[in-house]
Amino acid sequence: MADNPNSDTSNLEVNHEKFKQTQDQMETIAAEIRQEQALTSDLMPVSQLRVKANYEAGSNFDKGVSILEQDYQGVRTIRGDGNCYYRAFLYSLCEKLFQADKDELTRIQNFAKNSAQKVVKEGGYDETAIEIFHESLVDLITSIVDKSSTQQAIHKELLEENSTSDYCTWYMRVLSGTQLKAEPDRFLPYLEDAYVDVHVYCQKAVEPMGQECTMVTCLALAEAFEVKVAIVYLDGHDIPSNNKLSTHQFGPDNAKTCLTLLYRPGHYDILYPK
Repeated sequence: MADNPNSDTSNLEVNHEKFKQTQDQMETIAAEIRQEQALTSDLMPVSQLRVKANYEAGSNFDKGVSILEQDYQGVRTIRGDGNCYYRAFLYSLCEKLFQADKDELTRIQNFAKNSAQKVVKEGGYDETAIEIFHESLVDLITSIVDKSSTQQAIHKELLEENSTSDYCTWYMRVLSGTQLKAEPDRFLPYLEDAYVDVHVYCQKAVEPMGQECTMVTCLALAEAFEVKVAIVYLDGHDIPSNNKLSTHQFGPDNAKTCLTLLYRPGHYDILYPK
């Protein structure tokens, strides 16, 4: 009995319709996130984490917030769009640069300026493709170094949709990918089991916007900038006997600049020590 070609066509139409419905749902969710969450919030008390997440009283999350309140004066939340680690890193770095000494300002500015050559040579990225994103990061950092921008102006700039924050965030991904590609044998054992090649990992898990950061990319970005990143974990685990939340540090121990971020399952925000 001959196959019915109309059946194949019907299946294709059904699959296409399901795909379209899924895409529409994803776009609706993304639009709701954009409407409800700023790219970066104003500074708020740590206690607001409890309110915003509606943590159950007495839960490990609730207890964790109480512990955070002992050591941290505030938190700044980041939009949960899969880019939160890179945005948190970028925003916190900018804040730290306003407090940095001249040597550190010069070092980071020079790194940003010279990074294009590295990402082209070691990362294999196209110079023309990365140009506008590289320039966005350089311009942002330079405006802090030469004091042409205030903290309020930087905050406002990084709140703008489809602008500096997104451009710099994607370039942060490029810098992370370049760091991984520069030492593939070192980083390969730490990749997820599905990946056996660092270049493929970067193409699928690092470079696309919206892909969540993993521990290996946290390390790569910290090492690229030669800054220390301390990540405090509010993950619902039992509270240790020392009444302290688990903290992981990435980057050089002797780094002048230290960023402090908060990890909650699948998400990163910025913490402000007392």
